[in-house]
Amino acid sequence: MFALVKFLKEFDSNRLYVVDSYSILDFHPRNTDDFDNRRVYSVFWVDEDNNENTRAYEAQVLLLAESREELESKKTSKRVPIPKIQMDTNSDDDKPSTSKKHDHKEASQKRKNAQLRAKSNTYSKLLAKHVSDAQKKARGDSCSQPSRRSPSPKKRRCNSDASSSDGDESLVARSELRREVEEKKMWKKRAERLEEQNDILVQQVHSLQRCLESKIFQAEAIQTRGRSMEAEGIRAAQVREENHGRIENSTFARKAAISPEAAAVSSVAATEVMTGTEHDPLMDDDLEVDKPHCITVPEADFVHLPDGSFHLAKGVIISASQAAKVLNNKKATLVCKDTAQAIWGMELLAERSVCGIAAPKARAAGQLAKEPLTPTKVDVVAATVRHWGMIKGEDVSATITNLTKVLSEKIQDARKSTKRLAALSKIVSS
Repeated sequence: MFALVKFLKEFDSNRLYVVDSYSILDFHPRNTDDFDNRRVYSVFWVDEDNNENTRAYEAQVLLLAESREELESKKTSKRVPIPKIQMDTNSDDDKPSTSKKHDHKEASQKRKNAQLRAKSNTYSKLLAKHVSDAQKKARGDSCSQPSRRSPSPKKRRCNSDASSSDGDESLVARSELRREVEEKKMWKKRAERLEEQNDILVQQVHSLQRCLESKIFQAEAIQTRGRSMEAEGIRAAQVREENHGRIENSTFARKAAISPEAAAVSSVAATEVMTGTEHDPLMDDDLEVDKPHCITVPEADFVHLPDGSFHLAKGVIISASQAAKVLNNKKATLVCKDTAQAIWGMELLAERSVCGIAAPKARAAGQLAKEPLTPTKVDVVAATVRHWGMIKGEDVSATITNLTKVLSEKIQDARKSTKRLAALSKIVSS
């Protein structure tokens, strides 16, 4: 058991010390609360630096604990109370004092005797303890194999001195005990540090697993959305082709009722529409099969058609939702980009260029120039931007001037988007 004491006169009164409970004279506590913090005890202090200071001193016991670590935790957890001392100045009952001087002399004599007894008891206990430790160590050395490393000269000197002097033997044992305690603390701290690092690594693994799962879910959602959009686009294209055929037939029928020549043209046009062999100069893009058509419509520009689609200009038709998105934009550049996306689509834009000329780096790398955008459809994009500016009352001259630059930016965005989708599909497939 260990005690936290405060020496009254001989030491710094503002400093607290930790001592073994057996170094306190006539002090045999049954538990950690069995002491009086207002009483003066005689504590034997062993000074390793100066043996002249090794003797008993008056001290006040403030705390008790089973171990030194528990005592340190009690000391740091809360403020240690230091009550006032009730000095015991009563004289001996068998020999009543006749004067204060006689009482003082008897008290000092008792204190000296107590110091001598405490010193003798402490030395005897230390000697018995170290003798038993030496015997245990000797028995262990005789049973075990000899050490591979020879002891250092310093340790040999300590062992030789210990055999000749009991005081030196106690000092060697205390130094070894301190070294073992320090090594234990070091290994304990290292184990705690490794446990903290292990917890951090486990948290990082869980976080990466959650990120990977979210990426997989996002990729699956994108694939499902792409399939549904593709199916909707095919159905919309089929509906537009059927409606377009009916419109052409009715238009040419009306013209046939007016003149015989128009009837001949009507029959030829109807045949071409039904067989799908008509030639449209605006549909010279071979890859634009599933994209909005460029057809000749006998109606005004920028109007809704009976089938629910929207006619921009020069026969270019987009869906009503795409037209609403284009016309509800707040910037002319966004109108230009969304119109291009509605006409060509992201996949086709990624495979085209504005003017059909390869960049210098691409030419140096041996890449061929990509097919340019259809000029007629570029004119439709410009007409859409002007129509939006007229509706919103905005000046779109700067956007019309930089139309080529804006379309080039949209093409670059389409290529980046295509690359991201390809990377996501690879991750999901792997």
